[in-house]
Amino acid sequence: DMESSAACPHISAEVNRLLLTEPIPLDALRRICLEQPGGLQSPSLRRRAWPKLLGVDRFQAVDRWPSSRSSRSGGVGGTATTPGDGGDKEEKKEDDEDDDPSTSPAAGGLDQEIRALIGRDVARSLHHHERADSARHPARSRGGRRRCARAWVGRREALRRVLEAVVGEERTEGGRRLNYYQGFHDVVAVVLLVCGDFALTRALSGAAAGLFFRDTMAPTFEHVTEALGALWPLVGSRDGALGRALKESGVSPMVALPWLITWFAHDVRNFRSVGCCSRVGCCSHGAPT
Repeated sequence: DMESSAACPHISAEVNRLLLTEPIPLDALRRICLEQPGGLQSPSLRRRAWPKLLGVDRFQAVDRWPSSRSSRSGGVGGTATTPGDGGDKEEKKEDDEDDDPSTSPAAGGLDQEIRALIGRDVARSLHHHERADSARHPARSRGGRRRCARAWVGRREALRRVLEAVVGEERTEGGRRLNYYQGFHDVVAVVLLVCGDFALTRALSGAAAGLFFRDTMAPTFEHVTEALGALWPLVGSRDGALGRALKESGVSPMVALPWLITWFAHDVRNFRSVGCCSRVGCCSHGAPT
């Protein structure tokens, strides 16, 4: 699944055709995402297809943040580049102003302990993508490197704001708020790098939280533990020998917990690979019909 979309032009053409169809045949789009290599490897296709897969109208995703130089264009450096595109653009303008420390209205009810936890997780985020970006462009000038470093700082700030907004927003189910857990920041970081836009990232992350991460964002991991208990039998249904070996080994299926709660984003470093995992996640059980 690591082939580029350029190697599968007929698949990309079919995805484009589906995206232009009204109403969009989601089953056909999901089938391509799940079965065809390189189906959504184009960054532009990912930015167009992911909202459809999550039931989000990207034209209705409105940034409710007060405008500022650091938050403009989604707070990600004024561009919508994606790691691995092979054409990352440098930030277009200097930004010497300190960011507005105000938080979103939705995050106003967040517990200070949760806000601090989000801050710590964000501070540890995106560094491997930043290093990979620098390695791909070793010939950047000193000024270019400085601007790109500031762009990654802006991405982390956007990530913090999205997390606070999504977690702090009340859900329709009895007004219950989703509980933040360590690992959700890895999921949202992938969405942010794909979208390059604060408002769309917030909308997609909120949709994913409600559709796929309700159990992991519940007050306890009880339902997640129950789901993991079915993992080895599921493996055994596809590969009997492997399923028996796993069961006899005594290894707990809890070893798969990080994969489940982060869609592999915490452990997989290659951006194209983790993008494929997220694409499959968007097509999994619970997706809009």
